[in-house]
Amino acid sequence: MNPICHQFFTRHPNIIRAVITGKKSWGLHLNMWIDGVVEGSFRIQEFIDDFNQHGIKIPDSLLQDFKNRVYKKMMNK
Repeated sequence: MNPICHQFFTRHPNIIRAVITGKKSWGLHLNMWIDGVVEGSFRIQEFIDDFNQHGIKIPDSLLQDFKNRVYKKMMNK
């Protein structure tokens, strides 16, 4: 196992969410992905599939937040 990479097991999804959203680029990327979906550049499923291909599991709370923001932006369009 690579000494730099560690696998963490937790029953607390809030910890995972805090780590992901704590990254400075998450909000910037989230807004860009939302704009892409609203403009029709790609679909939400493509976004999810891309993460799955790289072995990244998006916590359900973040995925629901993403979908809610897409819906809100589409309604305000």
